[in-house]
Formats: sequence, C-alpha cells, structure tokens
Amino acid sequence: MFIPFYTGRVIDIVAARFRPDEFSSALLLLGLFSLGSSLGAGGRGGVLMCAISSFTCRMKVQLFEALTRQDIGFFETTKTGDITSRLSRDTPLVGRAVCLNVNVLLRTSVGTLGVLGLMAGLSWRLSLLVLMEAPVIVLIQNLHDTHHQRLSLAVQDSTARAAVVVNEVVSGIRAVRSFNAEKHEARRYDDHLTDTQVLKTRQRSLKAVYLLAQRLTGLAMKVIMLYYSRLLIQSGQMTTGNLVSFLLYQSDLGKNFRTLTFIFGDMLNSVGAAGKVFEYLDRKPEVCMEGTLQPDQLTGHVIFHELNFAYPTSPNKAVLQVSSGGQGERSRNVKRSTGESY
Repeated sequence: MFIPFYTGRVIDIVAARFRPDEFSSALLLLGLFSLGSSLGAGGRGGVLMCAISSFTCRMKVQLFEALTRQDIGFFETTKTGDITSRLSRDTPLVGRAVCLNVNVLLRTSVGTLGVLGLMAGLSWRLSLLVLMEAPVIVLIQNLHDTHHQRLSLAVQDSTARAAVVVNEVVSGIRAVRSFNAEKHEARRYDDHLTDTQVLKTRQRSLKAVYLLAQRLTGLAMKVIMLYYSRLLIQSGQMTTGNLVSFLLYQSDLGKNFRTLTFIFGDMLNSVGAAGKVFEYLDRKPEVCMEGTLQPDQLTGHVIFHELNFAYPTSPNKAVLQVSSGGQGERSRNVKRSTGESY
C-alpha cells in the first residue's frame, strides 16, 4: 500500500535538489515494503489454496454421505448425471465462493479504504474526481452480473443434461446395442453439447462487451484526471512525484473497485450451484431407515395386510401386492409393469 507513496518520494528527490540521506531512506523503505508485500502475498495464497482444497473435500464427503442416506425413490426420480454433476462440478464452486471470494472481499475492502485515505492526503480534489468513476463501474458490473448469472445457471443445467445422456448410454449400453441406437445417442449427445456451446458463446460475448465498456470508462477518467492534474501542478498545489503516486493509487483503486464488483457478482453466480448442493444436503429421506424401537419378545409371526408397492416414477402401476389370508397363511401377487401376474 505504501509502495506508490515512496515511489513518488523518490521521484521528487531525484527531480529536485538531490539529498542522499532522504534518497537512501526512501529506497530502503520501498524495498522493505516490496519484500513484505511479496512474502505476505505468497504465504496468503498458499494457505488459501490449502483451505479451499480441504473445504471442497469435506463438502464432497458430506454430500456423498447425504446422498447415500436417501431413499430409493430419490434415485428413481433424480437423474444420475444431476447427482454426479453436483459432486464433481458444483462443490468446487461452493468452496471457491466460501473460501476464496470471502478472503478477497475482506482484503480488497481494507485495501480500498487505505488507498482512499492516502489519495485524499495527496490531493482531495483529484480524489473526488476519481470517486465519480465508482458509480459508473458499479452500474456496468450490475448489468453484467444480471445477465451472466442467468447464463451461468443455463450452462449448469445444460452440462448436467449432457452428463445424464452419457450416464444413460454407458449404463444401458446393452440396450443401445440391441436397438442399434448408437448413432441416435451420439446425435442426442451432440445436440446437448451444441446447446451448451451456444450458451458459453453468449457468455464470452457478454464478457467482451463488459470488458470493452470497463476499459473505455477507465480511459476516459484517466484523460480527465491528467488534464486536471496538469492545472494543479502549474498552480503549485501538487508535485510531479505526488502525481505519479496518485496515478499508481488510482490504478490500484480501479482494480479494487472492479474486484469488489466482480466478487459480488461471482458470489451471486455461485448461489445457484450452492443452492442445489445444500438442497441435497438438507433433504430428509421420505422413508426412515434408522429405528431404535424394539419389542420385548420377538415371536416371528408376521401378517401382511393389503400391502401394495409402486415405484415413484410410476405410482399408478403396482408392482407388488401382498394380502393376508389368515393366521399362518399368506398369498402374494407380484405384478410386472405390463400387468401380468405370477
């Protein structure tokens, strides 16, 4: 944070009357701050990557345990590709949103406040001029995030549908081969991939327009600021070194504003993935398989009375019917999905 400030000090010392003591002191502080910044960034990045990996691993284990506790009806109504997509694709997004984005959000917020204070100390007039850029950046970012979130959810669903096709074909390859449907399944998979590619192309086009608007806004603000800073230097209210420091701080401030708006948008985009993951984590099985009640004496006498069973995907087609015929007698009637009894 203090590197741009001492860079301007060095320029002022060199441009004006050279003072070796002040020059050496400024260079020493500049080197120390640069070294400390490099060490801190490297250590923070390493620890953060380890935290993201550990969090993602725990999230995957918890999600897998929650899935294995679900009733069979859940797997009848939920595609295998949807389940595997949540484990392989959505859990890393949740880990990134929780660990990386929160860390960057806090660090950037503190850095932004510090940079604003130092800029105000150099020139409060230029600081007010620079702050006029913030609403424009926020507006552009909000427009981008609104459309990007919608496209991200569409890409996520399209990718899951393509994964469903792969799982269905691989698990039922014997049926596919029996009906000579290899080309049909390949076309079906290609259609899903084409839909995904179209959505991703829209995402990239939106990103290109967003970056163009962002760069043009920054360029226009720099031109205005340079013109006004020339007037301040001519009037003696600002030195050349202070201007260099201010320009460096202005560049950092613009990056911080863009980072903050991007992090907010990225966290909103991760809400869709996180919502589906936590939906599976919080889902309660419709059939409880954990019981603690037990009779005092177990006689081994079981009576079935009007016991019917149907799969959740076909609730109107009973596949198992068991009715009691009195003590010690029982009759079973098991129906196939075609209605045939045996």
